[in-house]
Amino acid sequence: MTSKPKTKVTFYNGLTTIGGPMIEVAYDKSHVLFDLGEVYRPELGLKMEDEDFATLLKYQLIGDVPDFYDPKVTGKEIDHERWEHSAAYISHLHLDHSKAMNLLAPEIPLYAGPLTAALLPVLNRDGEFLLPAADKPKNYTRPIIAAKLNEPIHVGDITLTVVPSDHDAYGATGLIVKTPDKTIVHTGDIRLHGYHPDWVRKFMAAGEGCDMLIIEGTG
Repeated sequence: MTSKPKTKVTFYNGLTTIGGPMIEVAYDKSHVLFDLGEVYRPELGLKMEDEDFATLLKYQLIGDVPDFYDPKVTGKEIDHERWEHSAAYISHLHLDHSKAMNLLAPEIPLYAGPLTAALLPVLNRDGEFLLPAADKPKNYTRPIIAAKLNEPIHVGDITLTVVPSDHDAYGATGLIVKTPDKTIVHTGDIRLHGYHPDWVRKFMAAGEGCDMLIIEGTG
């Protein structure tokens, strides 16, 4: 007798830091990853050229996430037999949520809100914003799909809905993840004291009754 698949949520980074969350939601042969930032640790004194993959993992600046990173970076092939459907998402521009996005395997689609998708390549035009991609020019920014807000994105058995939110980064969004047995809400960075508390309250209403709420705190 084959057991029924269940939703699995794995936290690879961000549980003990301010920023840098990397969270995977998986169901059967489908999985998604959010966000793709780097933990802010200026006391290490690292320069961009020092931030190779091994160093990033050593200091837990990014999560050691299997089957998402570019094999040219990790030296390990992605298990495409295990995972038939994959996607990633970035909630907003800040580096603790976006800096490592070029490390994502090129074949895995990366989604973000329309403003975030438009602004990240501009911010990285001199190659000083994001970590570099393997075998690409310094100022390369990998493709980002501008998600249509409030419309479902299907990743195998998982459905993603990118919703408007409010933060001090233009274009910040949140994410509602639905699997056949669970609903998970990821707020990204969020505030109610900004210019658009109405967007946040609509987001809260859309996620009401979720099975898991993932919200970042900095206290």
